[in-house]
Amino acid sequence: MPKCGKENIVKGELQHSGNVLFVPKDQSGIFVNKASNILAYACKDCGYIFNLTLENPENI
Repeated sequence: MPKCGKENIVKGELQHSGNVLFVPKDQSGIFVNKASNILAYACKDCGYIFNLTLENPENI
């Protein structure tokens, strides 16, 4: 829940000129060719963003 205590919540997807993706690194620090969109909730009153989750965790 947002820090303001209100419940005017929306669910959405983080975007930046397209999608913001989570791309994992392997043990050697090299990015793996797998990705997932990032979903989040936000309070429409205070702008607090919370509960970031992967849309497709099975892709990671």
